[in-house]
Amino acid sequence: MKKEKISRYRFLLNRIYQLGHNSNPIVVDCGCSECNRTKILFDEPDFTVLPFDVSKKAIKQCYEKWGIKATHANILHLPLFDDYVDIFICSETLEHLDKKYNDQVSKEIKRVCKQGALICITVPLHKHSLEDPLHKQYLKPNKIKNMFKDCDLEYKDKYYKNPDNKKKSGNLVLIFRKNS
Repeated sequence: MKKEKISRYRFLLNRIYQLGHNSNPIVVDCGCSECNRTKILFDEPDFTVLPFDVSKKAIKQCYEKWGIKATHANILHLPLFDDYVDIFICSETLEHLDKKYNDQVSKEIKRVCKQGALICITVPLHKHSLEDPLHKQYLKPNKIKNMFKDCDLEYKDKYYKNPDNKKKSGNLVLIFRKNS
């Protein structure tokens, strides 16, 4: 388990508590992978956590490693009711999608989130992340803000850099609040 990924989720939790959220929130972790980071969310006593991933192998590992039952789903078509989610976390997922899906992703996130929901997006901070063959796009802050410009979202937070990482890396963290 990479230390920087865990510290990013702890950072997100800190910011979520600072920004405020509904009591007993429904929390989606979209792109949960093997649930290494998702486990931190399950440690929050009042959270109901719904992890999703497109990889059946990752979902199987969630259960084998942590006993977490994740759901196989694509971020473009989540099996959730409208206006259902209080906190939506999409960490290290958007860069894996072709940019032609950006509008559809933002509409789907808006559809499942309640009014006042927090939407937490993290992506690699540096363009060199495109060296990863699984990454299909590099998302700058303005590109992500533009993805959500029609979604009545309030921009809340901008950068988090991995403080203990010596190499040129880090993650962009944007937190929005759905206003309507």
